[in-house]
Amino acid sequence: MAKGFTSTQYAKYAKNVIEHYKQSDRLASVLINAMTFHIESSLQMIFQKKPERVSLVCGLAQFVEPLLCKKTQVKLSKPFGSAASGALLLANIQLQ
Repeated sequence: MAKGFTSTQYAKYAKNVIEHYKQSDRLASVLINAMTFHIESSLQMIFQKKPERVSLVCGLAQFVEPLLCKKTQVKLSKPFGSAASGALLLANIQLQ
């Protein structure tokens, strides 16, 4: 991320970028393709660890998932709950 900006600040622009992407805007396509590439790369690293389940729980999950390659989509699981509930579960596991 650029220095001085938070994920919340970036998220304010997500809806506009998605709308422009759907209208085949070239710059929006570059941004969405870059985002998809980074998510795909991150997921491939996670899959190498052979986790029991992997879910996308971000606000853009429903938009992003169909953009991922089919091989990746098949490996994703529907989330059991929210991102917050998952974070609490992980924190609880680490405390034990």
